[in-house]
Amino acid sequence: MLSVTEPFSCGIGGGGFLVLYDASRHKVTTIDGREVAPAAMSPTSFREDGAPLPFNDARYSGLSVGVPGTVATWARLLRKYGTISLREALAPAIRVARKGFVVDQTFYDQTALNRDWFADVPSSAALYLDPDGTPRDVGTVFRNRDLAATLARIARSGSRAFYRGPVAAALIDTVRRPPVSPAATHVWRPGVMTGKDLRAYTVRERAPTQVEPAFLLTPEAAALQERGYVFATTPEIGAATGIELLGGGRVLAAAEPVRRGGGSAMVVAPARRA
Repeated sequence: MLSVTEPFSCGIGGGGFLVLYDASRHKVTTIDGREVAPAAMSPTSFREDGAPLPFNDARYSGLSVGVPGTVATWARLLRKYGTISLREALAPAIRVARKGFVVDQTFYDQTALNRDWFADVPSSAALYLDPDGTPRDVGTVFRNRDLAATLARIARSGSRAFYRGPVAAALIDTVRRPPVSPAATHVWRPGVMTGKDLRAYTVRERAPTQVEPAFLLTPEAAALQERGYVFATTPEIGAATGIELLGGGRVLAAAEPVRRGGGSAMVVAPARRA
């Protein structure tokens, strides 16, 4: 659903990771579905004339697109740990993408931050902007029928429908030939992703990193430790320097990762008993 209602942070063109506790096996595992760089990316891909590209020049380009992991993660998670099918899981999102949802202030503000670049791309402008070039107004209904069609294709045929076939071809074409207007006011650099990159994408399941709540421990978190619970997070993912355990709307514990890198997803699970 978030791919429909929060596309600026949760779209199917991205990735993610999660920590999962399997109570039936008393086991914590992590699933790494983050994006990966296309094979042709190099240390100089974001440099021109010996200097780094300005951030927005690199961001709004085909170069910044990683090989997406979200759809593969959905499929892996539901196939191995789920209680419903991918088709069932996507049905509500498909319905909302077709029928629409009401634009709130956050969605408006996020669109506004990207407005100047959306205006360069006719398809993006048609979706996110009104005819006068401003974001869709708060309180109006936002529909994304193309996304609904893509999700429906994935629901029918599985993740393969995203990483191969027409959807994959359209993704690669957009990355390598950004569909900008002749009147675009920014330079959109082409990316290097290929169909082989998409076909090679693999979700990785990893053992978690166990952490100690070192610098902040509330009574609630201390009580969990006394009852034999352990704190676990994703290993070596992201650049987080610390993690937080949330409960009841507030921080219960915060921890420094045991190894550099750490992660930004965390669970509390009972320690396995002999």
